Amino acid sequence: MVRRFTPGIGLGLGGLLIGISPLVPWLHVVLVGNVNLLDAAQLGSGGSVPLVLVPAALVVCGLTSLIAALVLREGLAARGTAVILLASAGAIGGLLSVGLLKALTGTGELASIGLGPWIDLAGAFVMLLGVVVPAPPTAATHRPP
Repeated sequence: MVRRFTPGIGLGLGGLLIGISPLVPWLHVVLVGNVNLLDAAQLGSGGSVPLVLVPAALVVCGLTSLIAALVLREGLAARGTAVILLASAGAIGGLLSVGLLKALTGTGELASIGLGPWIDLAGAFVMLLGVVVPAPPTAATHRPP
């Protein structure tokens, strides 16, 4: 029998995508090459909030999702955890994506956005699917005809 898409599967798969997103290129600059989120955070760490915390937050969201997927699997707790983590990772990835797209306007072919932000947002979307897919019917509610 094929297993249905559950909140635990959404948490696990989404967490894996979110957790690896800081390690893949977020930006491609012709003269520099590929820049992942960890490299970008180290380059721009002159602000009031250390930017190194941004990729760390995504990795923590990813690891928390994987642990929650193993421990919670299904039910309201898994769905609630997925909502909190997808909102966090989605907000981080979404805001960074918008900022990158805005910063890259006018650069022409010298710089382009990489796969990192899209992988992060895909992970948040997979978690969202785990939340909105209805639970399979229980034995008490499912009666044979």
